Amino acid sequence: MSRLGSILSQALAEIRPAKEEMEKTSKAANLLRERLSEAFSGTALRITFEGSYAKGTMLRGRSEVDIFIHYPVTVGWEVFSDHTIKISTSVISSLGGSYRLRFAEHPYVEGFLDGVTVNVVPCYAVDRGRWITAVDRTPYHTEYVRKNLRPEQVDEVLLLKSLLMASDLYGAEIRIAGFSGYMCELLIIRYGSLENLLSEASRWRVPVTLGPESERLREKDSYAPIILADPVDPDRNTAAAI
Repeated sequence: MSRLGSILSQALAEIRPAKEEMEKTSKAANLLRERLSEAFSGTALRITFEGSYAKGTMLRGRSEVDIFIHYPVTVGWEVFSDHTIKISTSVISSLGGSYRLRFAEHPYVEGFLDGVTVNVVPCYAVDRGRWITAVDRTPYHTEYVRKNLRPEQVDEVLLLKSLLMASDLYGAEIRIAGFSGYMCELLIIRYGSLENLLSEASRWRVPVTLGPESERLREKDSYAPIILADPVDPDRNTAAAI
């Protein structure tokens, strides 16, 4: 094994979720989804796991589960937002958890259940490209990654995420303006491994346009440092936060 391989192997031993952590996370996640399914019966079309937990790219010590409530497009904003908050906070409380409201394009509930962070997020069940809210893409992102990220590449995503965290470059929120988890997954899908990605990135010169599918977006935005077209929504730059 090369020196780099040895270092990465040691790093993986520290960043892969332990079996006990995954079991604890799954227990809390499945219990909450079961109770939410009962509570939203007749209102929501389905309830799904999204994010890194659903894609198998969760890091050790970051037990967090995104649970999406899928509403039909005929549901109005009041039900979409207020009903989600009212029902999900009640369910989380009934399970002995705590919660707080968080705000993005619309409010959602961040809960804490047996040491696991759970985000209950409403979205509309729309066809691809007919987005009503920004998070309507998320289930398609999860589906894309699960179909295209090979099992042996999961560790590569974990390594990339950890490297970016150590450099304060992980996270698409405004205070960080870095790489989202989804972008990390797309980069590993594109380049195959962390080592290949770093080799390619060492030759990047800003502005960077990744792939011919991103050229059309570059024509619209000549100043973006990095452009990586979203395979789920080609009109969206996955790297827009950077």
